Amino acid sequence: MTSETAYDHAELAGHLGLRDWQVLAAREFGLLPAPDAAGRWSAAAAAALTGEVDRILAAVGEEYPVGGPRSAGRLAARSGLPVTPADVAALAERGVLTVAARYTGNGQSHDLFAPAQLDRVAEEQAGALAAVVAERTEWIAAGLSVEEAARALGWQRQDQFLEFAQRRGLVGKHGHYARADIEALTR
Repeated sequence: MTSETAYDHAELAGHLGLRDWQVLAAREFGLLPAPDAAGRWSAAAAAALTGEVDRILAAVGEEYPVGGPRSAGRLAARSGLPVTPADVAALAERGVLTVAARYTGNGQSHDLFAPAQLDRVAEEQAGALAAVVAERTEWIAAGLSVEEAARALGWQRQDQFLEFAQRRGLVGKHGHYARADIEALTR
């Protein structure tokens, strides 16, 4: 510890018997207060947090957070539903899942989710999970893929359609476009 009276996040983790990532995830989940001593936690704040360790572990778990594909696989295995990373993102947008951490690689930021929370969602919020999966699968079934949309407009190249769709403000989701939007263009 660099200071006798204040802890950075790694030092706080050691003080609480947690791993660095668990402290960072607990901050993302709103389970830890902001540092109160120039970007660090005072000794008094750290002492007050010792009683919160069980609550933090219950929320963030023992396993390191995972990205969209692994989150989808975990939810699929526990729910029996065909969950995709897009469904995981939709659950986060709706507040069903909380981003536990972020990973930045290759210039892109990726949300990570706590496996313990994924397990709770599969068990306790199965209806919300099923609704998200159903919305995605219904959209895909009712829509046209990029290839199908290009063909419907008489184009051979998908990139032509994508440029056209962008210029026209057509909104696609899950690699599909609303059938009615494409059919309106063929009239």
